[in-house]
Amino acid sequence: MRTLIACGSFLLQPLVWLAILRVWLASRARIITERRNFGSAVYGDHYELRHMLTQGLLLGLGLSVINLLIGFSLPVIWILAYEGLAILTLILLPTTILPLTLIVGATLITLFGELT
Repeated sequence: MRTLIACGSFLLQPLVWLAILRVWLASRARIITERRNFGSAVYGDHYELRHMLTQGLLLGLGLSVINLLIGFSLPVIWILAYEGLAILTLILLPTTILPLTLIVGATLITLFGELT
């Protein structure tokens, strides 16, 4: 039952829905540009979204299994800081991905949050 609740809570994350929307908009812009420039789109479907969902789920599931086996967990404040920074990045810098910057930023926020 806990596994089902954990999977359901994944779909409640605003970062997931914002990332799906962002990838769909980028895919739509690519299709429109290719049709304008070449008369047809090279890939008419939204393959970016398909690959993000399938490969992201597989990678997430694999990393979750490894984390469960190791017993690794993150503080809630770190997760909230990371998601907040990631949402800001998706909105303000939609074409860039800054994973290392987000991890360092969330870690610094967590450290300063624990010191105060």
